[in-house]
Amino acid sequence: MSAPIYKMKTPSVNPENANTEQQVLFERSKKENKMIPNMFRNMGNHPALLEAYMNGYSSFRSKSDFTSAEQEVVLLTISAENNCDYCIEGHSIAADMMSKVPLAVTEAIHANTEIPEKS
Repeated sequence: MSAPIYKMKTPSVNPENANTEQQVLFERSKKENKMIPNMFRNMGNHPALLEAYMNGYSSFRSKSDFTSAEQEVVLLTISAENNCDYCIEGHSIAADMMSKVPLAVTEAIHANTEIPEKS
């Protein structure tokens, strides 16, 4: 039996119509990510949630002892376990293009198979 899929039902926040608190977070996102991911536009309805997510993500990226590739494997694995196609796609692109995760590793995560030891 598969787990139920939950989706946010609140509409995305349009950055042009964002309130001051939302605008601050969206500007931070543009600075840190070069964009405002759709997920952030949805989370923008609840600025405390978006801020907590952004702070946790930033802390993981800047303070963990993992390499960039290892970080992406963690985030891609979480995305796959959560069955989030949007996140899987985003982290797959980052893994392949930015973090240079070996293709065999991303393919194993996508297929839910064991990651090869030597990649």
